[in-house]
Amino acid sequence: MSTRHGIVTLDGTEISFEVFEGAEPAVVILHGLAGSGREFVPTAQALSGRQVVLVDQRGHGSSTR
Repeated sequence: MSTRHGIVTLDGTEISFEVFEGAEPAVVILHGLAGSGREFVPTAQALSGRQVVLVDQRGHGSSTR
């Protein structure tokens, strides 16, 4: 099971990330140049039992520019 979150930076940019529940320490996965965190959902699912955080970098996925 996963939950989508967002934080707003000082300049008003929203950074979106998805957290898959599991044991800590968390694994944080950053996508490449033209992708989004959604590319790594299968990886997060394969790491079931471990908390996984998929980040949408600025201007990608659900994050704003």
